[in-house]
Amino acid sequence: MTDEKKQEEPPKEKRNWFMTLAKVTFFLAAFLLVIFTVMANMGGNSDTLKGAIEEYIAGATGYEVKVGTLNKMTFFPSISVDIENVQMLERDKDNGPVVTMGRLHGSIGFRSVAFSAGELKSLDIDELHAQPGALNAQAVFIDNVGIVGAEDSEKALLQGRGKLGEHAISFEVEMEIVGKAYKFGPNRPFKLSVGDMNVQGVLADRRGRALLQDLAIGIPDDVMRGNLDFTKEGKDKLRIGGDVGFGVSGKIQPDLVIRRVEGKRRITGAVQASIPSLEDVNGEKGAVAAYQKFRDIFAYNPSEKEDNRKFDLDIELTTENGCIHLMSENVDEIMAQLPKAVQIPSVQQMAQYPCGSTAP
Repeated sequence: MTDEKKQEEPPKEKRNWFMTLAKVTFFLAAFLLVIFTVMANMGGNSDTLKGAIEEYIAGATGYEVKVGTLNKMTFFPSISVDIENVQMLERDKDNGPVVTMGRLHGSIGFRSVAFSAGELKSLDIDELHAQPGALNAQAVFIDNVGIVGAEDSEKALLQGRGKLGEHAISFEVEMEIVGKAYKFGPNRPFKLSVGDMNVQGVLADRRGRALLQDLAIGIPDDVMRGNLDFTKEGKDKLRIGGDVGFGVSGKIQPDLVIRRVEGKRRITGAVQASIPSLEDVNGEKGAVAAYQKFRDIFAYNPSEKEDNRKFDLDIELTTENGCIHLMSENVDEIMAQLPKAVQIPSVQQMAQYPCGSTAP
């Protein structure tokens, strides 16, 4: 061998390094192939998988969960589940299911799970029933929820329809199309219709904060518009701020905190209100009309006893005329007096329920 050929030959250490890398790459590829093959065949409808699904839903909802039928579950190339006849029950109570679901089918790409991309390949929920107090003070029936993709657009819609109490309900939230999957973007335009009430705006996700921007609420004409800021502060604490107009020229700025205490939502804090005209309160597009509509749709059944109501108010309302203490015990009485009010709050109300007072 000539000196020239000896110089062209790679050093022995370098050859060993290349061989080692090639072997590691080969065995790693073979290992991943085996893993993916096993995962692709891991699914099924066994009782073990059904139990795992029940535990997962129970952990997410706080209810005891029973899955009637597991049609199929897969792990690769998509993580998917297809279940039927789901029941959710309150723990340590024997009063039947509070939520039932006819069918749930959903799938998430394996890559989305591995990289926390938040992308859904499909979602379909049929015949969801919730007893009063489970999802809303009134009963909820969702006929169907699913994702509708638009092939000629970069947007898709999460749509649903059903009933809330006696009111027909429909909603849609805009989603982004990512390849063959869907995900919620940072800004999500939405529309909600409940009976003759219409709500639309943009839900903006800001890592721990949810902003309702360009909010418009109509019954059916606009009665409220503005922005709200929801900030999660701990496990069971939500702070609400914002700037919302009502009536013709009225405005409110809430600074509220909602906590869950002993099965009820306790709402505390302050609301600063500007009421240039009584028409803003008791007119056709005023605060009273909006309150009555919200109460009719979302609040407790008026026939219920006070102890069964799902909320507890402790709010100080301040206007140009003074301050009044709103509580669960007096809010209905005060709202009933507003249509005939000559000022808000009235002198009598401020004397009877002064700010800083406690519930009678």
